[in-house]
Amino acid sequence: MANSDSHQPSVGLSLPDPFRGGDFAQWLAHFELCAVANGWSDVVKARKLPTLLKDDALLIFFELPEETRLSFESLTSELKTRLNPAGAQSLAFREFERASLQPGETFRAFAARLRQLLTRANTCDGNVNVFKRLLLQRFYSALPKNRARELLIDPNVSSIETAVERLEFLSSTDAQFNMDNDAWNPNSADSIAPTVAALKQQLQDLSERVAALSVEPGNQLSAAIRRSRTNSGRRNNRRLNCWNCGQPGHIARMCPCGTTGRAPLNDQGPGGWGHHHGPKH
Repeated sequence: MANSDSHQPSVGLSLPDPFRGGDFAQWLAHFELCAVANGWSDVVKARKLPTLLKDDALLIFFELPEETRLSFESLTSELKTRLNPAGAQSLAFREFERASLQPGETFRAFAARLRQLLTRANTCDGNVNVFKRLLLQRFYSALPKNRARELLIDPNVSSIETAVERLEFLSSTDAQFNMDNDAWNPNSADSIAPTVAALKQQLQDLSERVAALSVEPGNQLSAAIRRSRTNSGRRNNRRLNCWNCGQPGHIARMCPCGTTGRAPLNDQGPGGWGHHHGPKH
């Protein structure tokens, strides 16, 4: 009877994309993950890795001596040196020093980007403690000041991994707090929508009333203006009376009655009305 295992589908291999240039250390880390998933030994990894090299990386592989090609550790070390020259390391470190949190980038993704840049810079000479300290300091400096302060005073944060976990917890707490506020906030969008609609309707009604008043021929404003002009004209056209004889049409010094020695009829002011000065003695 045929072996039943021969009819079982084979499990596909995990492979990274071929390396055509860029960050070889990052690509190699992906290759190592695939090798673990595939169960490869160092001997198998040394044979498989060259099949995924393209362009200049493959040419560099052909230049290596045979003993270097057969040792996975020696092969990867030499490829790192050849594919990441000193100029590229300096460039990576400058980029590491200028790195900042991008809009929409998660804290975990930013930490991974910093780690890749510092690995490419290769400035720690294999000192793990120096590497971790530089990584954490740069991570803090790129955060908002209030977040960095919270992490600095937290005794449980000692690495970039714990810093990311703490930030994720704080962010989730802030998000929950905002959701709770929106649930009862009277100024939320759902709560003020009816008020806004009512105000818009009132504004529309007021605009229509103003428009109606502006075109109405007998509106109160026009009538008030006409009355004001009429009263002003009447005051300006009022005739003055003579202070001497009390008749209109002339002034006292031109009075046809002349001066008779008696007191003027209007000796207390204009208006044509005489005033009694009291008994004569």
